[in-house]
Amino acid sequence: MLRSWGVLVAGLAAAGPMMAQGRLADAPEALVISRALDSIRADREHASRSRGESDGRAATAEARLAEATLQVELIKKDLAALEERLKAAKKAKREADKTVLESDKKDLERRRDLWERRRDLREAEFELFRSEVEYADAAMKALDFEQQLERRRLDAGDGRLLEELERKTLESRLEQANRRRAADERRTRIVERQLELQRAQLALAARR
Repeated sequence: MLRSWGVLVAGLAAAGPMMAQGRLADAPEALVISRALDSIRADREHASRSRGESDGRAATAEARLAEATLQVELIKKDLAALEERLKAAKKAKREADKTVLESDKKDLERRRDLWERRRDLREAEFELFRSEVEYADAAMKALDFEQQLERRRLDAGDGRLLEELERKTLESRLEQANRRRAADERRTRIVERQLELQRAQLALAARR
């Protein structure tokens, strides 16, 4: 009996540190790493400047998109008018006029293709800059929550409030990551549009 009791005591003594380690591992950990308020403020200011720059680029891209869209519509009108002249030449059997008009039509079609590809590129650029604005907005939101969290930590604020602020910070960071992914997808689209525009430019240059 004494031997059994001694084994039990020895076992509990050995298990003590292990049980303590288990309790330590179960304790909640800070998922938003604490850092200096000055560092957070600096990141917030950088995000704000980036937003302003992206907003300006978006406005420029929107104006260029409108210009390219107008050019496409003008060329389409010229094509429609030329098509009517071509029909009349065919009906009147004016072969010389028909040959010239068909050549002019092909040139206009290449110009239309060029401006359509240019319009598509301008649209992709506009979408990228708008997505960068949205990314900056998400970054500033996350940094605002992080700043509030850090201030409450320094003031030894209420535990439940700290948990809520940490959750809001993490949710905002997730939104920020999603916005960044969307912007990266639009950068890929821009390269695709650039390649399409290059092909259209080469096709037009080959006729000159």
